[in-house]
Amino acid sequence: RPLKQSFLPTDYRDEVSRQVIEVMRQRMEAALKSDCHVINTSGYWSERSRNYVENLARYNGAEFIGFWLTAPEHVLEDRLDRRAHERQALVELKLELGHASDADKSILKRYPPLAFESVNWLPLNTNREPKDVMEDVVAQLRGRGLLC
Repeated sequence: RPLKQSFLPTDYRDEVSRQVIEVMRQRMEAALKSDCHVINTSGYWSERSRNYVENLARYNGAEFIGFWLTAPEHVLEDRLDRRAHERQALVELKLELGHASDADKSILKRYPPLAFESVNWLPLNTNREPKDVMEDVVAQLRGRGLLC
């Protein structure tokens, strides 16, 4: 759907999520088989889904690095409110500004926060300026020899 078109409540059904995940899996696998890097920004709330994406990368000969983005719940709620306001005001919507999703607080409540200890990915505090978050990601990738 275009960014200015909100999802319908039915778009958040498990069946639709499974279809989206399958399309993304196919695209990730095709990119990996072509020796391309993949950045996937899905939620990966279950251990099974995290293991799956890690194994998909490794099976295709790619190194996997998982970043687990964290922020206090009130910060996430504020971001969702701001995004909804921008969408309603029909401001210029851009993927890089976080407008790709129209999730609201009900979607946030649907996925309880996971204790980081249950996730073996690298923690990334996103309760700060995006440029600072990006600097941490770049530092992690450089530290693993994945960036010049």
